[in-house]
Amino acid sequence: MIKKLLVSALAAVCAMMIGFNPVSAYSEIGSICVSLKTGVEGTSINGVEFELIQVGNVVDGLYEYTEDFLSEKSDLNKIEKANEMEELAIRLDQVANEKKIIGTSDKTDNNGKLIFDDLEVGIYLLKVSDYAKYEYIEPTLISIPTYNEESQNSTNFDVVVIPKHTPFKVSVSKQDITTQKELEGAELQVTDKDGNIVDKWVSGKEPHMIQNLFCGQTYTITETIAPDGYKIAQSINFTVDETGEVQRVIMYDELLPTSGGLKTGDDSNISVITIIAILSGLSVITGLYIYSRKRKYE
Repeated sequence: MIKKLLVSALAAVCAMMIGFNPVSAYSEIGSICVSLKTGVEGTSINGVEFELIQVGNVVDGLYEYTEDFLSEKSDLNKIEKANEMEELAIRLDQVANEKKIIGTSDKTDNNGKLIFDDLEVGIYLLKVSDYAKYEYIEPTLISIPTYNEESQNSTNFDVVVIPKHTPFKVSVSKQDITTQKELEGAELQVTDKDGNIVDKWVSGKEPHMIQNLFCGQTYTITETIAPDGYKIAQSINFTVDETGEVQRVIMYDELLPTSGGLKTGDDSNISVITIIAILSGLSVITGLYIYSRKRKYE
């Protein structure tokens, strides 16, 4: 909904501004209220740090980039599709990171809310600077004011943003090191840095997806029981990246070494070995006896 309103605002801002006195329109201040929704089990909406950076302002009724973002070539006034807005937000976020541009920061409260106020008319980049124990949120662009589609010719200077969020996902694949195919029957677990078990499962025909992980945290995958005929693999450490894409971790198992020797419980072979051992012993005794008698008569 927010993205839809934002696209509408960018497309209609020129016409919208014409109906206002430039002085009174630009003298308005606004606010952005961020409201987080509960994520998957184990996540928290409290303490998530957001950063707000102004990337565009209004000059003669048109949006223009602020000085720090003049390297971006796309026209803010010609963006019409949501995917274009998403791609632009990612590019501007990269510029902000490369230039180490610092905006205004604040953290969500126990209810998952925070407010940036006293904002001038313009376009702002909203990004997460510390996910704490929450899920992935893409950087997004927000305009002050926004255009209200439900009420024609209505603008809103106090914007409520409900960010779209997705769990940090890690796919764990247990494979045979030779065939590189999924290996069933392995018992696995994931622990955090304190040794707490985050997830455990038995490998199947498809990779296992873990969703209750936190950005920047390091976890350990341990195989507790290997499938029949396989060695237990060494544990693997991985760190959750700041990305909305699924991370993939592969743990390989090797077959236990096979021996060409005797198998336990083969009575016939054991009997043969016993006879050979007895005969060998008799040969040694006989040899010693002959040797001792020879020494006696010399």
